[in-house]
Amino acid sequence: MPFQVREYWLFRSRGGMVLICTMVLALLVGLAVTSETLYAAVVAQSKEFAVLEALGIPRNHVIKLVLAQSFWLGLGGVFMALPCTVVLSRAALSMRTRVVLSVPILSLTFALTLGMAILAGLSSLRPLRGIEPAKLLR
Repeated sequence: MPFQVREYWLFRSRGGMVLICTMVLALLVGLAVTSETLYAAVVAQSKEFAVLEALGIPRNHVIKLVLAQSFWLGLGGVFMALPCTVVLSRAALSMRTRVVLSVPILSLTFALTLGMAILAGLSSLRPLRGIEPAKLLR
């Protein structure tokens, strides 16, 4: 399909605009859900983080730990969604609809998902500012 035809259907038709709006909304919802999940995990682990700080572990190591958790969460999400995507594309093919799962599209989706998870991890670092070892004594 020529580039001009794809550009028309993606950016100038109602179906393309609905597709773009759905994609943006899905990214925002995914970011919010992932961010809140990681935020709750950081709050739940606040005593453990306070113990690490009391033991002299630098705060940047704790930040790296939270970001590593967000990376692994994103990676796990990608690997759980990939088989579902393949099954759904095969189901669409049985209904005579071809879903293109090319390497560039899958790579972009992979990068967006991991980027969203890392961004959610960065936004879940807020509770780390209030962690102090003295709170363990209360």
